[in-house]
Amino acid sequence: MIFNKRGLKLDSPEHSFYINNVRLEVVNEYKYLGFILKPSGSISLGMDSLFDKASRAWFSISNLIYRDKRMSYKRASQLFNSLISPIVLYASEYWFPFSLAKKSLSTKDKLLQSWDQFRGEVLQQKFCRLFLSVMKKTS
Repeated sequence: MIFNKRGLKLDSPEHSFYINNVRLEVVNEYKYLGFILKPSGSISLGMDSLFDKASRAWFSISNLIYRDKRMSYKRASQLFNSLISPIVLYASEYWFPFSLAKKSLSTKDKLLQSWDQFRGEVLQQKFCRLFLSVMKKTS
């Protein structure tokens, strides 16, 4: 993969690289340590794939939490924090600073509003609503 501003796949002979006389393939996306990178440097595809994986994992344990009405909050939150949080926050040291818009850092209200839309927080809110048995739109 060759990083460029436009995110184009540069597959011309002038952008060819060789190792031991073997031409390296130029690709549109590359998964590095489980995080998908694009030539433009965009991180949205990587963040989307992490959220999808975490959502699937959440769906599988949500039935367990829903069925066991006597499960303590400590145990349920331990399940969430050990099984779901590591997935959705994987490589967050890299992508999180780029996921917030600069304008969301201007005031406290804008920061809290952007935090409510953060995908990790969305899953955490789903967990809390399920455990408390309240409706989806409850704040």
